[in-house]
Amino acid sequence: MQRQNYRTVLANGIVVLVVENPTADIVATRCFFRGGTCLESQHNAGISHLISSLLAKGTVNFSSQEIAEQVESIGASLGSEAAADYFLLSFKTIGADFAEILHLAAEILRSPTFPDSELELERRLILQAIASQQERPFSLAYDQLQPTIYGEHPYGRPVAGTRESIGSTTRDDLEGFHRRVFCSGQHGACCRG
Repeated sequence: MQRQNYRTVLANGIVVLVVENPTADIVATRCFFRGGTCLESQHNAGISHLISSLLAKGTVNFSSQEIAEQVESIGASLGSEAAADYFLLSFKTIGADFAEILHLAAEILRSPTFPDSELELERRLILQAIASQQERPFSLAYDQLQPTIYGEHPYGRPVAGTRESIGSTTRDDLEGFHRRVFCSGQHGACCRG
């Protein structure tokens, strides 16, 4: 069977690319959003990374536990990450459960609540990771190389942020940055399966 490729632009501007593979029962999706450190300032450095850690930690309709149970109950995988130029939400499941995981992903992207307890936990984890990196020679060298190459450009800052920026980030900061990035219309989704 021959694979079909499709490209469409939805009414809201989201570009969707689909690679149809009728021989596979797995559907893998990656949703890209313009974002990451390129949209951060020195003051909010690392906010993209923090948001990516918190997206699936609670929404208007689901708690962190309910999201985890829903993903696990259908044997799916769901994850998010932030990089220099983008946010990414990815999920994979069997074709029969695609609609369910797609609805959950939409809920996570549209209405995260950034619960205070989850924010504090993720903040502690990120601060521990930053401290741990300070003990590794390669990480120290890399952290010094970035600003040497990129100067004041956002690429010159670590994706995880700094102790100061992560320590001062509030829930209001997260909500404002989320609105700015995820409601911008600069998105794309790639589906394969």
